Amino acid sequence: MHSFPGFPRQKFLSPSVVGVVLLGLGCLFPLSAEADQAVPREITITTGEYAPFNSSTFKYGGFIPRIITEAFRLKGVTAHIKFYPWARAYKLSKAGEVDGTAQWYDSEERRQFHVYSDPIFKETVVWFHLKETKFDWTDLKSLKSLRIGAVHGYTYTKEFYDLIKSGDLQVQFVGDDEQNYKKLLARRIDVVPEVLDVGLYIINRNYPPETAQLFTQHDQPFFSSYTYLLMPRQKKASTTLIALFNEGLKTLRDEGMIEQYLLESREGRYNPD
Repeated sequence: MHSFPGFPRQKFLSPSVVGVVLLGLGCLFPLSAEADQAVPREITITTGEYAPFNSSTFKYGGFIPRIITEAFRLKGVTAHIKFYPWARAYKLSKAGEVDGTAQWYDSEERRQFHVYSDPIFKETVVWFHLKETKFDWTDLKSLKSLRIGAVHGYTYTKEFYDLIKSGDLQVQFVGDDEQNYKKLLARRIDVVPEVLDVGLYIINRNYPPETAQLFTQHDQPFFSSYTYLLMPRQKKASTTLIALFNEGLKTLRDEGMIEQYLLESREGRYNPD
């Protein structure tokens, strides 16, 4: 037997060895296919309108959706962001009808039904009000005389909800943020707890300068809290997907991309034209 010029002499496997190799390959391929099925390469994440952080009208869906989609993209997963009213966005995830929901504060109730990611972003909630409304506060009970506007589906603090139940806080819930600022201007409520970036965006986006200058925010924040991506515990792939997301998130953070995305968001680069 002659070998072709430039090629080494071939070494042929015996039939018994070939059989073992083929058997091994036959075992490997089903396992790989099964693994691919266990971890979907396309997922759906729900969220709600929360400009400038999240909005269906913004480039990339806004600051937070960009972080989520990019973190997953780095790990070979395509994340589709779907917008719903906040309460429904959460219910769809809790029921396992979608692959996850973002972005949420920590709570015992949600941890019963969801796997949490590493923290995505730290938000600071302040009290927005009209400049004519003068008040100071040391704790939530000191706000008893004020009418507070809040949003259904948002997460505040346990003490906040406890004081509502006990009648120590007057809180009116509405369906979205913008309704609260209209109620402030109409003097139907006195204060609104809102993330600083979000409140400033809503005021400057919806009102002319002469009206926007009527608003202000209290120097003492209500609270600060991290937000998270949640995935339903009832879905088998959730734990693995969260781990992949955390890896992608760490890469973005280590490379300074999250700070870059935030800067672009605050410069209005994601805003609709």
